[in-house]
Amino acid sequence: MRTRRRCGGRMMIVYRFLQWARSASAADRAKAAHLLARAYLESRLAPLEREAAETAMIYLLDDPSPNVRLSLAETLADDRGAPRALVLSLARDQRTIASVIVERSPVLLDRDLVDLVGEAGEAMRMTIARRQNLSIGVVAALVEIGSVDLVCRLLDRDDIAIANVSLARIAERFGVDAAIRMRLLDRDALPGAIRHDLILRVGDALATHALLRATMGHERVRRVTDEACTQATLALAGEVPTTEMPALVEHLRISGRLTSAFLLHALCAKRPDFFVTAVARLSGYREQRVQSLLDGGRTQALNALFRSAGLFDEVLDVMVEATTMRRLCRSDLAAFPAKLATQYADRRRKSPVVDDLLLRLERMDRNARRERARLFASEAENAVHAA
Repeated sequence: MRTRRRCGGRMMIVYRFLQWARSASAADRAKAAHLLARAYLESRLAPLEREAAETAMIYLLDDPSPNVRLSLAETLADDRGAPRALVLSLARDQRTIASVIVERSPVLLDRDLVDLVGEAGEAMRMTIARRQNLSIGVVAALVEIGSVDLVCRLLDRDDIAIANVSLARIAERFGVDAAIRMRLLDRDALPGAIRHDLILRVGDALATHALLRATMGHERVRRVTDEACTQATLALAGEVPTTEMPALVEHLRISGRLTSAFLLHALCAKRPDFFVTAVARLSGYREQRVQSLLDGGRTQALNALFRSAGLFDEVLDVMVEATTMRRLCRSDLAAFPAKLATQYADRRRKSPVVDDLLLRLERMDRNARRERARLFASEAENAVHAA
């Protein structure tokens, strides 16, 4: 009997509120929504009274005036004690109302936000991207379907974590966009594999540029961009932390970029640990064993090593000779590419593979000479000014 009276009292409170709401102005209903929500959140209401207040607020979700629902949303937005069913409903209201809840409410869980990312439009995704304490999962969902502007907003935030898999997805989706590339490359902890993908995307963009193709010709543009990508990748290999080296090597292997020509370039470069890691990855040898063979292994042992790495015939001969010659040029590595090219000059045009390798070596040597000349000129100019 007592339970019926209590239920009847709760229903009477709701009934009276509904009766009043039918004749009250929109402004009065908005005030009532605010007071009702404040009472629910801040007053020590009895359980039945709280239930009655929640029922009345749920009724207001159907109010024809958006100002009433906006008042409700603004009052409930920052409180963890707001009724979850009410918050979820307001989060799917019209945009001006939903954005208040979506940007601020701590009641919304990650799974709610991920659902909203998929359901809502770009404006609402932007609102989600402004939330504090965005989780890695929600960021991943935004990255998957968000626009360039939204992804730029995420990359500009220093207070959120973005998983490497999401960074890779950003590079995959928007690597051709200069603003995205700049933001990705500015990240100190960007994995080397993603940096390499961005290098290739820049190369692809240059190779297909209409003006360049018209002025330089398709074949020359392809050759120049290929060489530039190779040099940029070698520079990247010289910068990535040692812990990231195996991942970069594996990325190059899977993408088909770990060619014999690239390995020869790497051998001629100033950071031999990349070459060691690459050969170890391809051959199955331990890195310590590879390093030992490169430092002092005989021709037969080097042949076995490079065969295990997938090199054969003329390329194998060139790599073994290059390894042996590099030991002799340790004090003058800059002269190494030119000496190797001279060593095989008589085999030009006899083997297309060797010919291609030697052409690449000569270009590498020319580029290195030009860089040294620029450096010398700069130092000379500074010396003149200093005098």
